[in-house]
Amino acid sequence: MADLTGHQAALHAFLTSILPGQSAVDDILQQANIYLWEHRADFKPGTSFKSWAFTVARWQARAWLTKQKRGNWLIVDDRLAEALSASFEAASPEESTDSIHALRVCLGKLKESDRLL
Repeated sequence: MADLTGHQAALHAFLTSILPGQSAVDDILQQANIYLWEHRADFKPGTSFKSWAFTVARWQARAWLTKQKRGNWLIVDDRLAEALSASFEAASPEESTDSIHALRVCLGKLKESDRLL
């Protein structure tokens, strides 16, 4: 359980990076969490839980994109998604939390119209 909760900020940031501007990020993260919880017995001790969680999140995002079937969505190339995943996996939970906090502070300083852009 600690593994699952310890990576929430990084997973959220990763999903936001491959689905920029999508309000569905929280829902996709929730679906990934449900899958991870329901399949926790499938996790092999001694392997990287973080890598497994990022793979699940990436596939949940892909499934969501497939359901959208709209031509105006930004579709992230698989190679880019894998590179982003590796980058976020390498970051420590503290780095992710600090970065997200700093980003929220910066966004809070913008006018609403600028934030929407």
